[in-house]
Amino acid sequence: SIAHSGMLVIGLIVGNAFGIQSMLFYGIVYGFMNLGVFYLIDIFHQQGFTEIKSLSGLGRNFPLMGVLAVILMISLTGLPPTGGFTAKLLMFTSLWDYYQFDGSQYLIWLFGLGLLNTAISLFYYLKIPYYLFIHSSVEKKEINFSKKDGIIVSIIVFLVLLLFFKADLLLNVLNQFNFAL
Repeated sequence: SIAHSGMLVIGLIVGNAFGIQSMLFYGIVYGFMNLGVFYLIDIFHQQGFTEIKSLSGLGRNFPLMGVLAVILMISLTGLPPTGGFTAKLLMFTSLWDYYQFDGSQYLIWLFGLGLLNTAISLFYYLKIPYYLFIHSSVEKKEINFSKKDGIIVSIIVFLVLLLFFKADLLLNVLNQFNFAL
C-alpha cells in the first residue's frame, strides 16, 4: 500500500491536469485490483489458508481461481495486459512530461525510484502465483470457491483487463472534469 501511495503522490507532485487525471485513473484501477485481491484473501483466510506457502498447488486444483489471482497479481505489479500497467504508464508518462517541462533533477530520481520500486514489487507479487501453480504440495488441498465467488472475482478481473484494452473509457470520463490548478 505504501508503494502504491507513492505512485499516487506522483500525480500530486506533477500537479497539472494530466498528473491529476493519471492519479485518479491509478486510484480507480488500484481500487479494483485491491477489491479482487482482498476478496480472494478473505476466501483463503476463511478456509484456513493463512500463509502464502499454504497456497501451494491450489491454482492447479482450482484453475479459475488461480488464473484470476495471477491476473490480479500481475496487475498490482504493473505488467501488461492489465489496467495496472496502463495506470503506471500514465503515472510515469505524466512525471516524464513534467520533467521535460520543469527539468528538476529530483524528478529523474523520483522516476528511477518508481521504476526500481516496480521491479522490486515483482518479487512480492509474483510469489503468490509461484505458490499457486509452481510449488507443489504433498497433500491434496480443497477450497470452497463458489460460483458466486467466481463471478464476483471474474467481473473485477474483467474490469482490470478492460482498463488495459479500453483505457479510454475511463480516461474520457476523467477528461470531462477540469483539473486545472
